[in-house]
Amino acid sequence: MLPDQPTQPPIFQKPHAGEGVIFSLEVEDADAAFAAAKSKSLKIVLELRSEDWGQRHFCIQDPNGVHLDIVQSFEPTEAYRSDYVSE
Repeated sequence: MLPDQPTQPPIFQKPHAGEGVIFSLEVEDADAAFAAAKSKSLKIVLELRSEDWGQRHFCIQDPNGVHLDIVQSFEPTEAYRSDYVSE
């Protein structure tokens, strides 16, 4: 959220340094979310990538510095599979 939005209550208007704040948002299609983020010229601070532990993700930063990690889960590689509990 942008600071000083007149439509927001005063407690939400102060700028936030954003240090140490990361929200992870799980999506069904990280590639589509990445394309949407790029088309809107959002501040991408980590390019789209796949991780062996079972995540395809990228990270954006909002105007206050808060990071949003946009994540799609998939089956981890064999090296990481034993770290997960099957039910």
